[in-house]
Parts: sequence; C-alpha cells; structure tokens
Amino acid sequence: MNYDNLANYLIPIPDIEVQKAISDIYTAYITRKRINEQLKGQVKNICPILIRGSLEGEK
Repeated sequence: MNYDNLANYLIPIPDIEVQKAISDIYTAYITRKRINEQLKGQVKNICPILIRGSLEGEK
C-alpha cells in the first residue's frame, strides 16, 4: 500500500462529546491507577506493623 492509496481512506472521528467522554474515562483510569499504586505502598509499609502488633497481642 502506498501513500496515494492510503490518502483515499477516510478515518471517522467521533463527535466532540464522545471524544470528551473518552478523555474523561482515560483520565479517571490514570488517576485510579496512581491512587492504587500509592495505596499498595502504604499497605506494604503498614502490614509488618499490623502483624507485629497481632503477634504481641497473643502474649
């Protein structure tokens, strides 16, 4: 396929409302992914403390 053939194809572009909705979904996904990574880090730091506390409570 050469450029002349490719130039004859029309690529449909959704209307602006659909584009904004897609953008909003993507932004929410990225935000939630970042929050998830932060929470995983917090759990990783807190978990040893919780385990230690539960073991000390059994004594």
